[in-house]
Amino acid sequence: MLPYGRQSVTEDDVEAVVAALRSDWLTTGPQVDGFEADLAKWTGGAGCAAVSNGT
Repeated sequence: MLPYGRQSVTEDDVEAVVAALRSDWLTTGPQVDGFEADLAKWTGGAGCAAVSNGT
């Protein structure tokens, strides 16, 4: 059995979620574009696409 890992959620994380929920863009838009760009930088420049699930 894997031990339970405690999540790390900061106030900045909560504020970002609230801002997204209050925006006009819930599933697409500038937050997704920014996330994909940040992830691409983190992975060394490989192109990234955010999807809603792994299928």
